[in-house]
Amino acid sequence: MAGYIRNDTTNNIADGNIINAADLDGEFDAIASAFTQSGHNHNGDAQQGGEITKIGPSQAVVVTAGTIQPATTNTIDLGVESLRYKDVFINDNGVINLGTDSDITIGYDEATTDSLKIAAKDGAGLAITLMADRGDDAGDEWKLNVADGGVITFGNDIASAGTYVTHLTLTPHATVASSKLALAGILELSDGTAAAPSLTNTGDADAGLYFSAADTLAFTAGGNAQFTMANGVIAPVDDSDVDLGTSSLYFKDAFIDKITTTGVIELGHASETTLSGSSGVLSVEGTAVLVAGAQTGLTTDYNAARKIGRDADNIVDFATTDDEIQFVAAGTKRVTIDADGLTVNSGSIETATIDYTDGDLAMTIADGGAVTFAQDVTVTGDLTVNGATTTVNTATLSVEDPLIILAKANNSSDTLDIGFYGLYDTSGSQDLYAGLFRDANDSGKWKLFKDLQAAPDTTVNVSGTGYAVGTLVADIEGDVTGVHIGQLKKTASDTAYTLPASPTNGYYLQTNGSGVLSWAAVSTTVDNSSWDGSGADLAVANGGTGASDAAGARGNLGIDTDDDVQFDSFGVGTAASGTTGEIRATHNITAYYSSDQRLKENIVNIPNALDKVMDINGVEFDWSTEYMEAHGGEDDLFNRKHQVGVIAQEVEKVLPEVVADRPDGYKAVRYEQLTALLIEAIKDLKKELDEHKQGCKCHDSSK
Repeated sequence: MAGYIRNDTTNNIADGNIINAADLDGEFDAIASAFTQSGHNHNGDAQQGGEITKIGPSQAVVVTAGTIQPATTNTIDLGVESLRYKDVFINDNGVINLGTDSDITIGYDEATTDSLKIAAKDGAGLAITLMADRGDDAGDEWKLNVADGGVITFGNDIASAGTYVTHLTLTPHATVASSKLALAGILELSDGTAAAPSLTNTGDADAGLYFSAADTLAFTAGGNAQFTMANGVIAPVDDSDVDLGTSSLYFKDAFIDKITTTGVIELGHASETTLSGSSGVLSVEGTAVLVAGAQTGLTTDYNAARKIGRDADNIVDFATTDDEIQFVAAGTKRVTIDADGLTVNSGSIETATIDYTDGDLAMTIADGGAVTFAQDVTVTGDLTVNGATTTVNTATLSVEDPLIILAKANNSSDTLDIGFYGLYDTSGSQDLYAGLFRDANDSGKWKLFKDLQAAPDTTVNVSGTGYAVGTLVADIEGDVTGVHIGQLKKTASDTAYTLPASPTNGYYLQTNGSGVLSWAAVSTTVDNSSWDGSGADLAVANGGTGASDAAGARGNLGIDTDDDVQFDSFGVGTAASGTTGEIRATHNITAYYSSDQRLKENIVNIPNALDKVMDINGVEFDWSTEYMEAHGGEDDLFNRKHQVGVIAQEVEKVLPEVVADRPDGYKAVRYEQLTALLIEAIKDLKKELDEHKQGCKCHDSSK
């Protein structure tokens, strides 16, 4: 288009001139004509207007000869959830850069790999996360990770959301054959067949492992099944078809409960000895060593004169005495077994355990001589235990003796405390001790104690860490004597305390200041002198006002008309919370704040109000348990746990004038003063909207 050309060629529209309607009509017609034509491009020509290099609210987007970019990093979205772009076209070998340092790039590599390429920066690995259900829960995410060097891992956050456990690892090496695949879980294969097993070797497709039946693994070679593994059974597929070892390759040791064979069992590399069975007869071919010398078979040998041994001094003797077996070592009879049992004739029995005839463990002897009995021990005589410590680990200790003697050797000097104590733990981290003892260092007084943190030894350390006097709960009969008696309390509704020499009804009990109690008559008129005889006014803490007349009482209570009224907390229509400085009311609180212009100076509008509002978040939140407990817990009126509001620290950064620090160290916000900020923010927003509307008229070529 030709662009806008000024219509007022006579310069009627100028300062000091009279402007006629025709002058303005002509000018507006010229402007309208310019914008109804196509081709207005702001190319910098005089009639087109300057180039548009910054667009959007607050010039948010910058256009240069080669780029379209935001004016400020991380402030502009491409589209929104409800308004989306259609297609994105990026040239060959171009990339999408992600991250402030372009740590990750996505692009189409036409030049080398002809593929979609996702790349991390030099020297860094790459992870691709696949998320279901926004990844909110454990198990919703899978992560494919390529480390620098080429190791690929594939893992899931099954245990904890965002924390991955590797399921599969692929480690490349110099060749494909030397690369390694590690699987953390279970590998499931198809059943396969003998000719096409499920698990094979490259180049040998008919030899491997397959699943021949339910709960059965089969091994195949050359397309023929060789043997199977089932629950408790390893068996050849065909009878007498599979050997265990060869004539040149032998197994080492075999641990077998039972051997059933129709073949031959060869023992020894050179097959010096073979075992074979037929018709219930075991045949041994080769050399079998029985006692001494070579034998060619095994036979049953009964001989009343038999002595078997290494030499004459080390033998098992069946010959010396009938119905007796003697074991001789170093020429001396050590052990005898006869009809009565086993007798140790010389030396001792060295064994770790002694068992009953049915195999039940009876006694264990440890290295060093310590003995442990597995079951009950009965001592028919006296039991004497010597040593520093006797430990009884039992749930119940039963003693028939009516009296238990403690500190039996404490008869030379009274230096030991006498009593007993127990261990307990109230915190989960500290051993504590409590008990009853006679204190040898305090005239033999009996004491209850608790909370001692170190176990007593021969004495109870009354100065030890945590030591405290214990509490006795009991019904006491008889007189209570002593120089010190603690508090006397009534603990039951049916209990009354009777004082001696009860006087006339209406008397009261008084003390002379030395602990002596006496009865006194109550005066019909009570004045200041009736309380203590001094005439002093009774303080508020003692139930009075601390004043002799009504005016003085009002002044002392802080409600005199000439004095300020001050309360720690105040309740209107409800009980006070008990929190210092807090006011509660069950209905409206009406208050007016001084705001007259005549009371103010240095008045200016709040600058950048909209930006300040954008830095403050309106939030939903729950009060902490500490706060709720300090303010009386949750109720329907004042302390609802879930609330809405702002964060004082955020407000303080942009408008510190409305944030205060309370005496308890926590911050508070004057919410009513935020109104001024919101007013100016709305005005700023209105101004931006008006400017935006004018800008849209300029850029819309259809108008």
